[in-house]
Amino acid sequence: MKRSFFIGPLIACSFTVPLAAETNKVETPDGCTPVATVMKTVCQATTVFRCANSIESHTYQNGEHAVIHEYQPNWDMVGFRFAGFAGASMTAIAGSRADTNLRELIKTGQTEENGKFVMNTRMIKDRPYVLSGQVSLSEDVAEFGGAAFRTGSIKRLFEREPGAGGMAFEVDIYVSEDPDLFIEGSWTRSVFGSETEMFDQTPYAIAWPGEDGFLATMPDQGCE
Repeated sequence: MKRSFFIGPLIACSFTVPLAAETNKVETPDGCTPVATVMKTVCQATTVFRCANSIESHTYQNGEHAVIHEYQPNWDMVGFRFAGFAGASMTAIAGSRADTNLRELIKTGQTEENGKFVMNTRMIKDRPYVLSGQVSLSEDVAEFGGAAFRTGSIKRLFEREPGAGGMAFEVDIYVSEDPDLFIEGSWTRSVFGSETEMFDQTPYAIAWPGEDGFLATMPDQGCE
């Protein structure tokens, strides 16, 4: 079974969601600098931006804006928002959780994710959830985009109350200290023990600044 994860809450800061231009290029959010575009299977492309006080990861599916993740500068995930799903978002409550530090994760190979989040949709306002999660790295290495990445997984469980069950996600991750990059890949989802859904989003290439495909909303293969 492929590992998965609830692809991500948005975002404790406000910004304008960039839309795909006619040239199929991602627009850069104000105050941010694009650093890499990751090509994935099933016609998906993710561009990573470094911003003043955060990192934003914007994923496009079939050329359409799908999801935004926001991280602290050390790659601690603090929010995500879906373009669909009634604009559903999950946002970390400031001060409710310990940071996940990328360099410490690479050194130790594992860490925990615990904290409080709130969900918002067009119909739901600030619904509280408790996050419990584990992050682990293997010794396996994947190479693409001219860089080497440690592979691993994140397991996350969002519950209204601890022990009540809820939304369970697991995601394949690819981690590199040089370049400083954290990539989410294929993931699975199960809600209150329902049948597990699997989503193949395996990264296979990276376009760096100045290279073909940089800021693309669609990868160079896997699209009809």
